[in-house]
Amino acid sequence: MARPKRSPLDYIRGQIWVHEVAREAGISSLSQIDEALGFTKDRSWYKYRRGENAPDKKTVAEVETVLPGTDSWFYEGPKQIFSVLECTRIQDAISFLKKAGVPTPEDDDHLDGNFYINYLSRAGLSQLNFHAEYGRQRGNDDSIFAWILGAAHSEARFLGNTYSLELVVHDCLEYFHRRYSIAPERWEHDVDIKEARAAVTAFGITKPYVLK
Repeated sequence: MARPKRSPLDYIRGQIWVHEVAREAGISSLSQIDEALGFTKDRSWYKYRRGENAPDKKTVAEVETVLPGTDSWFYEGPKQIFSVLECTRIQDAISFLKKAGVPTPEDDDHLDGNFYINYLSRAGLSQLNFHAEYGRQRGNDDSIFAWILGAAHSEARFLGNTYSLELVVHDCLEYFHRRYSIAPERWEHDVDIKEARAAVTAFGITKPYVLK
């Protein structure tokens, strides 16, 4: 039987998943991971980390039996980013962003066009500003950049407003690079992200807006 075809996003999923599995297992080296999980068969842990291979559903499920909750890092990603990127309807993207903890504007119950614009803009740009200020003062978990990317991406895809994504894409992809060693260009299978990066490059911006 032929192996299931992997998508570019599956390799990114695997990179994030293996980092978080190792963290949950409390190990400092992937050479220790099989022993830590009680596995007798070697997996392709280093290939997962480098994005050269992606774990299949069986492997993810086997790890889940030992470390409950780790499968969410593969299927949903930090702050639901994978779920959001795969959405084909704005309503679904909003639902996942809210599940990830993105603040909800006051007109939550009035789901018209203004709601979506206000929600996504607030979730993306104002949260970026909030994080920048909060981070300077106290330090913070920068996984907030994952939901900023989701919100700005949804705004570009579903509302046709690319400004937010162009403004935040560099910082957001830098977060994944710094945290999970995922090179920014690996996201360019996504047309919205690719176009946002191209727009940033066209303006000659070579450094992140916020991260120092």
